[in-house]
Amino acid sequence: MVPIMKKALGCLLVVVAGVVVWGTIPVLVIFGDAWEHRSVCDAQYEAVEAALKPVNLLDAAPPGAIPGQELYRSCDDPDDHHAMISRFYSLSGQSRSPEDIQSFYRDLALFNGWEFTSAGDPGDEPSCILKGNINFEVSFDSESDSYIVSASTWPC
Repeated sequence: MVPIMKKALGCLLVVVAGVVVWGTIPVLVIFGDAWEHRSVCDAQYEAVEAALKPVNLLDAAPPGAIPGQELYRSCDDPDDHHAMISRFYSLSGQSRSPEDIQSFYRDLALFNGWEFTSAGDPGDEPSCILKGNINFEVSFDSESDSYIVSASTWPC
């Protein structure tokens, strides 16, 4: 009876060891992908932050614009790992046009080493503000007196 129990216990241990090994592999793959995503995103954030030096366009605001408290960081795309850092601004009843605000940021960016270029063919109208491969943009909320400035690794 004892040899049968030893054999059964040995088989059980082999099965448990197989389950542990084969169950661990997917977990390691998932954690490996998450680790890679985080390290790539960290490098992308560093590239965006470097482009924002010496003048951080996200901290600049035209008169009357009230900055949000914190910078928003995102690197949600697990395949392309594009990083974005942005800040929300409120105009609180100020009568500044979107064109005035765009002009403020475009002029400040150009003065600090950014380039105004076209997104497509060289003959197209300039529409992108770039520093290296970092894209800067101003987006407006059509339903409120607010806008967002952002710098990202997303292509123009």
